[in-house]
Amino acid sequence: AAAAAAAAAAAAEDGSGLLATPDLTLGMGRSLLALAAFKEQQKDYEESLVGLAEGSTAYAAALSACHARGARRCLSVAETNRGLYVKAAQFLASIRGGSGDSGIPREYVDTLAGLTEHAPHRPASELAAVLGEVMSLGGGPQSE
Repeated sequence: AAAAAAAAAAAAEDGSGLLATPDLTLGMGRSLLALAAFKEQQKDYEESLVGLAEGSTAYAAALSACHARGARRCLSVAETNRGLYVKAAQFLASIRGGSGDSGIPREYVDTLAGLTEHAPHRPASELAAVLGEVMSLGGGPQSE
């Protein structure tokens, strides 16, 4: 472990580094986009259900419509931010069976299911280039 720490310190000292410096603004921007969408959805729930009796037909219809809008917001965040956000949305969509009415609302599961059926595709060469740049890994797959 001491040898690995010394190698990391030496690599950082000479500027080669084991990992590239992360772009903190990218992560912050993604987080802020997600936070804005979730705050918008929270406001949507609060405003859409005001004055409706829980358990009524009107309440159920308003709640379902609100869920549908929220699901579209989640999908938009996942498609915009990609990466981990897509994986999180795929996880939510995978909770189809067994969640029932007490789990993830059906509107979210149905809307986000498209991310499991049509996940964004990237050629292996593109992924290798990104990984090589970010992690200084060197060579990798050259063909798709």
